[in-house]
Amino acid sequence: MNTVRVVNSSRLWDNQLKSIYRPAQFARAYMLMLLVLLASVFTVLELLAHHQTVSGYFSNAQSIVRVQHETAAVSQLPKNLLPEQNNPSVFLLQKLATPLPPPPANCQVDACLALTFDDGPDAASSPIILTALEKAQVKATFFLIGSYVGPNVSIVQRMQADGDDIGNHSWTHPYFTKLTADQIQQQIDLTQAAITAAGVRAPVLLRPPYGAINQAIAARINMPIIMWNVDPKDWAQKDSNSIAQMVEAQAKPGAIIVMHDKLLTAMAINKIVTDLKSKYRLVTVSQLLNLDPASHGIYFGR
Repeated sequence: MNTVRVVNSSRLWDNQLKSIYRPAQFARAYMLMLLVLLASVFTVLELLAHHQTVSGYFSNAQSIVRVQHETAAVSQLPKNLLPEQNNPSVFLLQKLATPLPPPPANCQVDACLALTFDDGPDAASSPIILTALEKAQVKATFFLIGSYVGPNVSIVQRMQADGDDIGNHSWTHPYFTKLTADQIQQQIDLTQAAITAAGVRAPVLLRPPYGAINQAIAARINMPIIMWNVDPKDWAQKDSNSIAQMVEAQAKPGAIIVMHDKLLTAMAINKIVTDLKSKYRLVTVSQLLNLDPASHGIYFGR
């Protein structure tokens, strides 16, 4: 007996369609996924490019703002402002800079001489002399009259601050050879006291007024007695040029030059110091003779 097989044609058709459609469906899905992936990649690339553009924009904007600020700051500077190395004020400061002091003199080798000034301090002449010495960076020796110290304390202090020698020249400038030993000692002691009362070291040098001294008096004085070997007689000259000419004509190595703390001499000092400095080391008496507080005797020069 033949068996009749009933087939559902619609179902069969569906199965056939599905067998054909399913690969196409997968292919389309793959294509969609690929498209999405490509779109994502392009989006990322676009975002990166946009970020760089924005960053560059802000960077450029910041640079522009910075340049604008710097330009504005420069525009406010003085028009004549120069670099430091080209600034004339630097050269001016170099000219005005404090010069280094000269090295210590060795008067056993160097051509030294000592300028000395008697009868000060004097309010009119002493500052002129001190200024000339300071300008030339040289030292001198001042033999002071004790009774003049009190009214001129600041001048005496300036002498010490400058490194000058300060010596004793008696209290009232008398002839020692006309005084008793006690009177001589009083003249010395009163002057020592006046100088130390000014806040200055006690002198260790003595110059007798008028150079009036003898061996008997010298034996009683416990200090080096400083005379001189060059005397331009500044007290007898009529003008400052004559004083300068006399000093320069008589100057010599080892000299102790005696002058006076007076206005006419003070007017000659700048020329004297300038001219002598080119030939000699201008030093104090203590430096010239290499004296110390224990030294005694009478000294005329080196």
